Amino acid sequence: MEKKYRREFPAGRFLKKELEYIAKTYCDNYKTFYYSTVNGGKDKDCIARKKELLQEMAEHVSKLGDEPRTVEQIEQKIRDEMKRVKKYLIAKVRLWNPNSKRDFDFDHLKDRRRALEEDMRYARAKLEAVTAERDFWMAKIDVLDLERQFWMSELERSLRHKYQ
Repeated sequence: MEKKYRREFPAGRFLKKELEYIAKTYCDNYKTFYYSTVNGGKDKDCIARKKELLQEMAEHVSKLGDEPRTVEQIEQKIRDEMKRVKKYLIAKVRLWNPNSKRDFDFDHLKDRRRALEEDMRYARAKLEAVTAERDFWMAKIDVLDLERQFWMSELERSLRHKYQ
């Protein structure tokens, strides 16, 4: 009989590779997990197979990661992820369901879109002005650089003639 003890610190987070393995195994064996809970969990074969799968998963995940995982942790993680998925799907259906009781204020959306388009036009005009100003200053720098090169060559030529 395996000795159970209480941990003094919380279990670490599941690693990505552990989560991927759990998700893949769950999806591959969905019928086993599903039928182990249907009809009040009366399908004894599925319940036994589910326990075996959870044990295999716990052993494999323990080898994958840095921390040993128990069957209970794996089972709890599956339950938690199922809740998250259901919550996500419900929110997605409510958001995109045209028959939902949520009314949209299309006039507000049109006003908001017009305001955003005006902001974009202003930003484009500002960008063009800044770009033109930058181009002007870059040309000015090029002219100054050419002048510097000219005067440096004149200075070198003058010094060469003086010391030859």
